[in-house]
Amino acid sequence: MSNPSPTDPTLLPPPPETGPLVRYQIQLRERSEPLEDAIEGALWGCEDILGFERIDRESQTPEEVERIGAVDGVVWQIHLEHDGDLDELRDAFRARFDEAWPIVVTAIPITDHGYLTAYLAYFKPTQISPRIIVHPPWDKPVAEGMTLVEIDPGMAFGTGTHETTRLCLRGIDELLLAHPIRTVLDVGTGSGILAIAAARLGATQLIAIDNDPIAVTATRENVERNELAVPIVASTKPLDQFTDTFDLVVANILATVIKRLKVELYRTTAEGGFLLLSGILETERRSVEETFLELGATHLRSETMGDWCSILLQKPAP
Repeated sequence: MSNPSPTDPTLLPPPPETGPLVRYQIQLRERSEPLEDAIEGALWGCEDILGFERIDRESQTPEEVERIGAVDGVVWQIHLEHDGDLDELRDAFRARFDEAWPIVVTAIPITDHGYLTAYLAYFKPTQISPRIIVHPPWDKPVAEGMTLVEIDPGMAFGTGTHETTRLCLRGIDELLLAHPIRTVLDVGTGSGILAIAAARLGATQLIAIDNDPIAVTATRENVERNELAVPIVASTKPLDQFTDTFDLVVANILATVIKRLKVELYRTTAEGGFLLLSGILETERRSVEETFLELGATHLRSETMGDWCSILLQKPAP
């Protein structure tokens, strides 16, 4: 696959309006078995994170040297709201990694927020599955017979480029082609991309939830711009407050969160319905599968892309 070329910057959305931020630099010394996947998983699990990036000495660009200084080893930069607690963050990482990983956490105030949307210059229309093309608002393709999903993620997760999102979209495409799925619950919706794709492919009752208000706002805006024939309800309503069941429950969240929500995820799946899970590292796949097999689910298949995987389960019919 060739590297994407930037879109005309005049067509990109303006930087997000947000309050003061603090950029935290987590500095880790590499050793023989790098924990890149584990660190990334830990970062996805931290609340209030707006974004993060990994920079090492070998790959550091001149622009990054100018912005943060020369890197010694590896630096993970994360971006949090101003009220993020530095001591709490440091303690969380020390608990996650052993003492062989010395951790240095520094805080740098940020007043220029343009970097938060700079990556959008590389967001291009992409065919994700046999029927789905995801595209940004400023670059709509002409593609007869394809299902177009227009997404502007803002500061929420979900452009369709990450392996976990792609796995979920492929699963949704296959499921809605083969089964009469009408009701869908999207847990950890991010930009709303999964719920919108399901609506485009025939689902008629859809709920998208996320504990991040930024994600809920992004979802509502994306629902509106897609001019769907059916509504999608987006909210921060906790999963344990739902009493209805759904033909399809999809959760693209971390394995640790999936396992914590296992009872609610399984309970809200209708009898005979499907549970599609992603955000799971391949090394965690078996553990997650066993968690739901113990609850009575039938394992249909698992699919891997890079270091990530998705798991498709079915709740037995009565």
